[in-house]
Amino acid sequence: MKACSISQRQALRLHFLPIVENKV
Repeated sequence: MKACSISQRQALRLHFLPIVENKV
């Protein structure tokens, strides 16, 4: 479960990082 959580977090980060950077 922990591995899945990390994978999901990384995916969210990769998807959120560009969005936030573009928004700012």
